[in-house]
Amino acid sequence: DGERGMKLELARTLAGWVSRTRLPVGVEAPAADARFATEFAAPPAWAFPLLGGERVQGVLVLLEADTEAWAAPDREQVWVPWASLAAWALERAWLREALESRQSALDTSETRRLQCERGAAVGSLVQDMAEEMQATLGGLGGRLLKLGRTFAAEDERTQTINLLIKDIERLAGLLQSQIDLTAAD
Repeated sequence: DGERGMKLELARTLAGWVSRTRLPVGVEAPAADARFATEFAAPPAWAFPLLGGERVQGVLVLLEADTEAWAAPDREQVWVPWASLAAWALERAWLREALESRQSALDTSETRRLQCERGAAVGSLVQDMAEEMQATLGGLGGRLLKLGRTFAAEDERTQTINLLIKDIERLAGLLQSQIDLTAAD
């Protein structure tokens, strides 16, 4: 436990060597091997590169407590294919993560596109409704003007008609603002 937290230069470690050379290695006494800066007693170890195409995905290090198991002649033959399979699985996991991230970005883009389309449809509907209301108000205003001419200027009905015409003009102005806001460029 005294070795925990110890920092070693990656280039001088068993994993660093395997990562750099891309070769599996079995070391009976890592502390005695000049290739590695191992300052603590380590058990016999095997290290296998996890190769994904041209890239080293990682290094599988097996520490052996049993010296006889370490020296088994088929050790490398057993673990090299396993390391290849582990590298393949890691690469697939990273590719899946990248694909899911891109899919999420596409989903977000699609959601935004649909929101824009809905917004455009609502804008078009609002514009159409405003134009219809404006046309109706224009017709009402014209009829009220005609009706107002039939009464004397001092007649109470003429004053009411004039108030209605002013309200129609105000509403028509609001509708025109809405039409201008929603009109396509």
